[in-house]
Amino acid sequence: MKIDKLNNRHILADEGKVLRRISDGQLFGNEIYLGYTYYLSGEELPEPLLELPEHYEEIDDPTDEETILIDEDTPLEDTDIEEAITIEDEPESDVEQKKRITVADYHRLEKQVALLTQMIGGTEWQD
Repeated sequence: MKIDKLNNRHILADEGKVLRRISDGQLFGNEIYLGYTYYLSGEELPEPLLELPEHYEEIDDPTDEETILIDEDTPLEDTDIEEAITIEDEPESDVEQKKRITVADYHRLEKQVALLTQMIGGTEWQD
């Protein structure tokens, strides 16, 4: 979690994270401007509470882990399942394959590709 140096009432979560209010567990996005809150857990407060950065914690974005992009029930678009090539003599793997791909998986893959691209010095093809 970062506090804006120009405005200490503005807090930002790191990439792939969101902010959650500790007292009631309410989720906010990856950025919030603090001020007075008049409600906690759906209950009106007798006196407004001035929120502070320490009233919030940073957690992994639950939508990344829960949003499924591809699973066994949702094949890729424009893919004819009946025409897919299968190798019948392929040995069985001891490692169980993941049956779904989430947004979090996609973000991890993007980071790995960026790192590999940086390691090889760019994206231009060399023959």
